[in-house]
Amino acid sequence: MEDTLCTIEILRYEEGYMAKVQTSFGRYMEYRNSDFESLMQQLYEDLYEEFEGV
Repeated sequence: MEDTLCTIEILRYEEGYMAKVQTSFGRYMEYRNSDFESLMQQLYEDLYEEFEGV
């Protein structure tokens, strides 16, 4: 059976990138970074901690 753990929306704007994350636990987070790779690293680290052991 599949369960959605989170939804991620990534936007590009003049100053860089923004990611909006909504987890299945009800947590909402926004990330901003001028560098796309750095934004992805932030997402990875936070989501790893959020879902570690799930």
